[in-house]
Amino acid sequence: MKKILTLLMLISCTTAFAQRFDAALWGGINACQIDGDQSGNYNHFGIRAAVNTTFSINSDEDSPLRLMVELGFAQKGAYEPNAGRKVNLNYIELPLMLTYRLGESFRLGAGIAPGLLVSSHAYYPNGEEDLPTSNNYRKLDALPIVADLTYRHNHLLFSVRYENSMLPVSIEAASGTYRIFRSNMGQFSRLLTAGIGYQF
Repeated sequence: MKKILTLLMLISCTTAFAQRFDAALWGGINACQIDGDQSGNYNHFGIRAAVNTTFSINSDEDSPLRLMVELGFAQKGAYEPNAGRKVNLNYIELPLMLTYRLGESFRLGAGIAPGLLVSSHAYYPNGEEDLPTSNNYRKLDALPIVADLTYRHNHLLFSVRYENSMLPVSIEAASGTYRIFRSNMGQFSRLLTAGIGYQF
């Protein structure tokens, strides 16, 4: 009898956990630029791969408000058409977003997406690598803001995302722009993402 009760409790706890949390795998394409380096528009392309979960932030499981936690890999950077120079910045990101469900199919999200720079390279048309580039960018992109719109069809998810760094990603810059305050000067990552995912 105790074994049966224990089994029933485990099943009920697992069911409650599954109702409270969900999980999804994602893949996508980033269209990127670096504001302040004269690289032009979103003409650098990279990949994004991630896993995330959303969960209710209150006791009401039917609440449209949920918190999303994500762990992902994102290729960012820029392409300077005048110089023919391509900059690749690879990050491990941890986006945190508050999401709101619109009807049965759409979800809006907004938050921050701090990222840890794991590698950086610059290439010229002749194939030479700009070796000092790895010392030109900060290891932490601490405050990118992010907004997300997701459409769900059964287990398939389709998403568009906008991300914009609020603190400079460059350590020093010969040219630059600013965010919010003029003293907050440097180069800033900006990107658009189109992604597809599968929700379990």
